[in-house]
Amino acid sequence: MYLSEGTLRNEELTFSLHKDEINDVIEWLTPYRKEYRSHRIYYSKTSKTATITINGWTRLEWLEKKFGKGKNKKIDSSIFSYSSSFLKGVLFGYVYGDGSFLDKYSISCVGVRRQIIEQIRRIII
Repeated sequence: MYLSEGTLRNEELTFSLHKDEINDVIEWLTPYRKEYRSHRIYYSKTSKTATITINGWTRLEWLEKKFGKGKNKKIDSSIFSYSSSFLKGVLFGYVYGDGSFLDKYSISCVGVRRQIIEQIRRIII
């Protein structure tokens, strides 16, 4: 989900989401609770968006190395040698944020970084 909805800054990882998705993210983070110091949630008063910011996560350096940050987000080539379940997680996270699962055999996703879309396609194939 970092590739589609995440921002990495200093020792913080922030996800910008629809407010109804926050509980899903909290649930996904629960098994990793001992790996970060704290998290905070901000609900916008003027829209249906919310952010969740994770502070001091032990994997931030790895995340930046493997997926970049800002305008330089990418999927590092080493990721393609990871397990199929890891790659499914990358795919799920991206589609959860910037796409949708249309049916059992179809997904739709959009993105502003062509490189990431092409890399997501590579995971699918």
